Amino acid sequence: MQVLQRLRRHLLTLLKFGAIGLLTAALYAGLLVLTVESASLPPAAGAALAYVLAVSFNYWAHYCWTYGSDRSHRSAGARYLAVVAIIFVINVAATAMLPGWLGVSYWFAQALLGILMAAMTFISLSFWVFSSSGSIHMSDRV
Repeated sequence: MQVLQRLRRHLLTLLKFGAIGLLTAALYAGLLVLTVESASLPPAAGAALAYVLAVSFNYWAHYCWTYGSDRSHRSAGARYLAVVAIIFVINVAATAMLPGWLGVSYWFAQALLGILMAAMTFISLSFWVFSSSGSIHMSDRV
């Protein structure tokens, strides 16, 4: 019975993760359009502002709702930013290299990367960023 309960809990977490991901993408797109079309910001500035706000929302929503984390914001926030930075670098580098290596369009590469990056993010957030026991040393729970 415990196995079924754990499986159910992990499935619920995965569904919440997906819902927050979709909301974050919608928020980013909406903010991008709003900042560029209504506020007349240059697209790069609008994208940067939308990205910072969307990532902030994503952190807060995952911390509070998806994971209900008890880890300090100092610890979870630093770990979250590390994951976001690593995923960003991998995504940009792979987008630059995959089309040439695989002979596919960058859109196909992005679709593939989207799935892989979501999986990597879910695993990182679940077992390291927001986990209560995801660290080797309990002393980092400031």
